[in-house]
Amino acid sequence: MKKIWTTLCAFLFFVLLSACAPSTADKWQEQYDLGIRYLSESNYEQAIIAFESAIEIDNKNELSYIGLSNAYLSIGNYSDAIKILDCAVEQCGETESLSQQKEQLLQIIATLDPEQAEALSPDNLTGETKFSVKDCEEWGYPYQCTLFDLQKKGLATDSNPEEIIEQAKQTIPDWGTGGYHGTTVQYENPEIAVYTSTEDLYVWYIKETEAGDFTGPRGIAVGQTLQDVISRFYCENTYAIEYAETLSLDIAQKNFEKRDDGSLSASLWDRNGNTPNRFASLLISENGKSTLDYYGDTVGLIIEFENNIAVSYTVVYHKPWEA
Repeated sequence: MKKIWTTLCAFLFFVLLSACAPSTADKWQEQYDLGIRYLSESNYEQAIIAFESAIEIDNKNELSYIGLSNAYLSIGNYSDAIKILDCAVEQCGETESLSQQKEQLLQIIATLDPEQAEALSPDNLTGETKFSVKDCEEWGYPYQCTLFDLQKKGLATDSNPEEIIEQAKQTIPDWGTGGYHGTTVQYENPEIAVYTSTEDLYVWYIKETEAGDFTGPRGIAVGQTLQDVISRFYCENTYAIEYAETLSLDIAQKNFEKRDDGSLSASLWDRNGNTPNRFASLLISENGKSTLDYYGDTVGLIIEFENNIAVSYTVVYHKPWEA
């Protein structure tokens, strides 16, 4: 009898304990309210944590996602603010509230700096901007940099500018009037060539073929994978991203353009005829090698791959007098 009574008491205690325990809805409400409070206090870091906790408790409640999106928006993290709303649509469906939230967010983004707006474009799969002359400026070797500038940075220090200019004067018929004439002034680590049609000796290209401390724009380097490099720049082409991730020739053969030489080519974003000097493409040769080409008005970036690994990258500077 005593044993039965003990068992009954234990059962009643368990029932009572269960009744007192907060429900899933109560737990969600607590975290959501906490997020709203932190948001109103401009404590955005804690608001993000609270809304994320609410989503973990109930990932089908759109209010948590809207709150988290607003928290990211408040700290200027527009990219994550959009991603959260896209995730909300996947989990909760396309609701009126989510549609309104995203429309308002896109209106705010439209007022931003063009590069920021570009990176946050709904068509952009990487969240990065297009390659441009600004990349070379941030890299430290800007458009219209000269051999003299490189020497100040410790590159091509064995080259003698005076000798290069004198030789050019003797061998180039139209010297001084401009043109595409150039010469290599350093052959490795990295290889460097300059225009020799004027005494300015503007840099023509900088090419690296070895892994080392010398890295290119946006930190690209020999030895990186195709997937790593393509993720560093603006890209709208889903199939190009999928190929970089899987290296599936089946994806390329079905979705890339086949060229006369048997290679496969894919544009990474739609030029729409508005930017004739800015484009990007992925080219896959029949021998299995691939190339990423980026052109940004007066500068270009070419990365060559073998077996999915970057074996060289070249930064090309267009003829300066065309600027």
